[in-house]
Amino acid sequence: AGSFQSAFDETGTRTTVMIRNVPNDYSRDMLLRLLDENSFACCYDFVYYPIDFKRGAAFGYVFVNMISHEEALRVHWVLQGFGDWEVPSRKVVDVCWGYPIQGWGAMVERYRNSPVMHEGMPDECKPAVFCNGARVPFPPPTKRIRNARRKTTGPPTIGAGGGASGRNWAIGGW
Repeated sequence: AGSFQSAFDETGTRTTVMIRNVPNDYSRDMLLRLLDENSFACCYDFVYYPIDFKRGAAFGYVFVNMISHEEALRVHWVLQGFGDWEVPSRKVVDVCWGYPIQGWGAMVERYRNSPVMHEGMPDECKPAVFCNGARVPFPPPTKRIRNARRKTTGPPTIGAGGGASGRNWAIGGW
């Protein structure tokens, strides 16, 4: 853990981590359950699990903003090397600092006006924010959100081993 801290954050202020090597057919709900079951309930305030709409599967990484630098370090200590997934997978977690965006405010500003936040986008494909362990509404956009461009009908569904339907979604601006 010392190298995780010193190699990436001499100031001790970073709170956003990227958890890599997550199974592509995992869902955001599975990730939240993983965090909560590993004693991180109420310790994160932002979670985003990006989805590749062209392939109909997740990219395999998640951005999580922890409520403190100490909790971000603890995520590394606890989840680095994790591989006991809910779905069959040989992937092993690698935790690194989120870069270049750090902190709840910066993460919210990055995504609040993104096409992924458009009202037509399925909820599980959107970033989620939390307060004291409970999901709260995402801060409203500051400008009109562009509509996601679909190449097929039906929203993607991501989840336990089922992959996704509604393949070939494209989000403008990505």
